[in-house]
Amino acid sequence: MGLITIKNDALRNKGPIVKLRLAPCRVALQAIERQGRPLPLPINLDAMVDTGASRSIIQEGLVEAMKIFPVGVVHMTTSMRQNMLAYEYFLDAKLENINFSAVFIGASLPNSGVQVLLGRDFLSHGVFHYDGSASHFTLEL
Repeated sequence: MGLITIKNDALRNKGPIVKLRLAPCRVALQAIERQGRPLPLPINLDAMVDTGASRSIIQEGLVEAMKIFPVGVVHMTTSMRQNMLAYEYFLDAKLENINFSAVFIGASLPNSGVQVLLGRDFLSHGVFHYDGSASHFTLEL
């Protein structure tokens, strides 16, 4: 379990933003290696902790650029579209000193200013404390 506290004077305007490192999961890397394809490098992204999102989402073009294959398909609804199909991707992630694996949905994140939303599926593994008056938030996972 790890504890992260982030102070951000722009918390109210920008939201709870964290630096996230994403990479294909170990099984995907093994499959890519067996195919003789070059291994994709991990990517560093800005992610927002979003209590309004039921699932975690990655900007759809990023996983295609990593050349990894989806592990599933889901129907989802966003504020922009209803009942759309989206691919799911199993990724390894690092959030400061916390390593975890998770399924992310590949979808468009227009005008969000981030490439990843960490939804309630992510938050269900720990505690999220938002202290707006002190301009900081804490994640304990």
